[in-house]
Amino acid sequence: MNIAEVSKKLEVSSYTFRYYEKIGLIKDVQRDERGNRVFFDKDIKM
Repeated sequence: MNIAEVSKKLEVSSYTFRYYEKIGLIKDVQRDERGNRVFFDKDIKM
């Protein structure tokens, strides 16, 4: 999943999600060959 899909699933804006990453709430985000964030179902705890 990309950041837009995760944001929609968690009902949080992409901007907020990036902010959480910036301040350290979200760490060690995997990225693809183009530098885009990549998430898997196991990465998301609801």
